[in-house]
Amino acid sequence: MKYSMILQHVPNIDIDIDYRGGYWGVVEDDKDVVVKADKLSIMRDKFIDWRERNELGGGNVPSVEVFDSNDKNIGRFSYNGRFWRTSYRKEVE
Repeated sequence: MKYSMILQHVPNIDIDIDYRGGYWGVVEDDKDVVVKADKLSIMRDKFIDWRERNELGGGNVPSVEVFDSNDKNIGRFSYNGRFWRTSYRKEVE
């Protein structure tokens, strides 16, 4: 596969941890989910499906990093499903 990512969620500190556990709804995936695909559009669709299925809000989803087949970070998905390419800057000597 050309791309991979790990989908992970965390409790949102703005949601009552004692009462709701830091989540808006019921989380179906209690373990990390590894996704591999050949197209970023497929990766995005799988991310959005996972986010919706688990009823996750923005505070539950850290940046979802995407890697190429050489394990190089090529970008990330933000909560809304937008892909942001990693920008590399040369160090100034």
